Amino acid sequence: QDSGTNIFTNSGTINAALCFDITGSTSLTLNNSGTCNSIGDVGIGGSNNTTTINNLSGGVIIAQSSGIVSVSNGSKVITNAGTISSVSSDRDQISHTIRLLGTNTTLTNSGTINQPDITSLDCSEHPTHYACNKHSISSETTNNTLIFNGNSNTGTINTSGDSIITINDYSTLGNISTASGDAVGFQNENSLTYSEIISGGGSVTKSAAGILYLNGSITATGGITVVGGTVGGTGNINSLIASGGTINPGNSIGTLNVSGNYSQNSDSTLEIEIDNSGNNDLIAITGTASLDGNLIIVPAKGMYSDGMSYTFLTASSISGTFSNISVSSGSNNCSATVSYNSSSATLTLENCDNTPPSMTISSTSVSDGDLSNDSSIPITFTSSEATSNFTAVSYTHLRAHETRED
Repeated sequence: QDSGTNIFTNSGTINAALCFDITGSTSLTLNNSGTCNSIGDVGIGGSNNTTTINNLSGGVIIAQSSGIVSVSNGSKVITNAGTISSVSSDRDQISHTIRLLGTNTTLTNSGTINQPDITSLDCSEHPTHYACNKHSISSETTNNTLIFNGNSNTGTINTSGDSIITINDYSTLGNISTASGDAVGFQNENSLTYSEIISGGGSVTKSAAGILYLNGSITATGGITVVGGTVGGTGNINSLIASGGTINPGNSIGTLNVSGNYSQNSDSTLEIEIDNSGNNDLIAITGTASLDGNLIIVPAKGMYSDGMSYTFLTASSISGTFSNISVSSGSNNCSATVSYNSSSATLTLENCDNTPPSMTISSTSVSDGDLSNDSSIPITFTSSEATSNFTAVSYTHLRAHETRED
């Protein structure tokens, strides 16, 4: 197409040298729910057009070079709810699955964008080969927007600066290589786990209410800033700023590593899990730690004693203190204090309630004749701690009509 405003819909199969090639001043919307098998790519050109490609659910775009190439500046929109792949039997023809050569393109993915197929090449033996350095998404100009709303992006995402990468949901998300000015934003409302690498000159932000388990590495220059939700995991982070939200090391009890500095302000929370065997979460900081805000201690169920201590933060140096310290339910009503030295912070439990719980068996509910020696008597306890540890007492230990402290 060369000019005008057009809507093109494909629900069948197209086998061609170029399935779609959009150039000139065309403003076009392409809706694909069928299959495009292209020897070349799906090209979006023309600096004066507004072009939207909607690869709908069930739609398949397969190209033997780049799957989709946006080659010029302007308002270009690519949405994918289907599958986009770059496959070639000639390894010298393999290219990026989606290649953005123009600025101001918005790509939204809720489908599958596959890493280019390089099974014909052993990249361990040829690491500098052209095909071994191709990405599922290559944004080669500035000011582009990438949005991930679900499903799978199996390959590496590469950006070139001043672009926005918004991550709302996914089933699989590959490595992200950023440049100066790139902003990666996790805005997930649900729970996500990221086990890959975010590198380069950009920065990362976590907002929205969901949990993000970082089990990979964030080596991007700007590190990660948390403004909402929760960040946990056992990964490695270049630097961590908590200006809101919650930091909760580990996937359960575990260690979160910060290779740079850690800063926590008054609006944020550090949440530390402990158990009565002496295990606890740890945030291990290579650089400095600047502390403020809340510390919440989350004990696993069990009985705890005064004086039990847990080192939960280490750093090269520590400034500031937590302004509020609390212990959530799970222990026997303990409180806690925190001590600080030059390189660590340790919490110590105190005021633990170790009073034996009381229980009462009503004489009207059970009689001797109702029980054999291996029967159990249902009991109502007067404390939640006792209820969590006992549910019944054997008749061999108690006679009916008795009330006792245990």
